[in-house]
Amino acid sequence: MAAVARGILGAITGHLGEEARHMADHPALLTFFRALADEERLRVAARLVAGQADAELIASELGLRRQDVQRHLALLVESGLVRSEDGRQYCWDTATVQQMKRAVLHRRDDLPEGTTGLDDERRKVLRAFIKGEQITSIPVDGRKKVIVLEWLLERFEYGRRYPEREVNDIIKRHHPDSATLRREFVDRGMMQRDAGIYWRPTPPD
Repeated sequence: MAAVARGILGAITGHLGEEARHMADHPALLTFFRALADEERLRVAARLVAGQADAELIASELGLRRQDVQRHLALLVESGLVRSEDGRQYCWDTATVQQMKRAVLHRRDDLPEGTTGLDDERRKVLRAFIKGEQITSIPVDGRKKVIVLEWLLERFEYGRRYPEREVNDIIKRHHPDSATLRREFVDRGMMQRDAGIYWRPTPPD
């Protein structure tokens, strides 16, 4: 379990290099380290990396009090590292961890997160409409709008099913108008929807 716990930290810190000097500029990264600063909480997180579990099972496996486990789970959920669909079963949120890695590795040159390797046009659009992790405004121009939507779409994993509420929550981290952006995803075929469940189609080989 200790090795798994170290692996959690490595998942984000393994490629920081010089970017570690700018950690104070990354609120999400600071949240990550604060959430895992407690040894017990780190063990709880490590258990969830291994697979989904509820508080009772985690307490039993780790030899912890259930109320302590519930407290740790609440903080991990608040930090975004752990998610729960029903308030009982918990799992490690891989998408959030990957987003934190992008927030660090793509900070260079004050570009919006996730813009490395893009052509000049895309860089220009993202500079104009995104500051840090926030979409400052939704472009009216169709091509520019698609570029911003593609940037936002990277916050969703291929093939994973998202309830509408979770889609809204993820979008609202970047722009308050979740309804408009969610509808744009569906209308443009970037996401599919069925009975209130959304997913990002896996691209063809």
